[in-house]
Amino acid sequence: MTSTRATVDHYERLAASHDHNWTHSGVFLDWMTSQIVSAASIGATDRVADVGSGTGLFARHIADQVHPAQPILCVDTSRPMLTQIPTSPEPQPVVAPAEEMAEWVTAGGGAGTAGELDVILLKESVHTR
Repeated sequence: MTSTRATVDHYERLAASHDHNWTHSGVFLDWMTSQIVSAASIGATDRVADVGSGTGLFARHIADQVHPAQPILCVDTSRPMLTQIPTSPEPQPVVAPAEEMAEWVTAGGGAGTAGELDVILLKESVHTR
């Protein structure tokens, strides 16, 4: 899956204001996050990757609800989107397309990271070729 230049440019322009563009209320975000956590049975000990995470909007809400023992991996091809994630112990930004993440997980992960994932979330992901 390769991003086109137009798609890359679009998300570079959108990154700084992405979370402000959401028309969803905090109540909706909390509700949707609860639905995700429940449907995926996400617990504090689960290793989670949010593929196509953008700014990590839902990963941050999941972390607030679940209090994971390990950072949620926010995987996205857009570095500008990932740089909008607040610096904290979590989530952990990873700049990579989904295929590279799959290869990384299959190979056992990188240095300093767990190679196994319990939950892979693809929420609001954009697929380009």
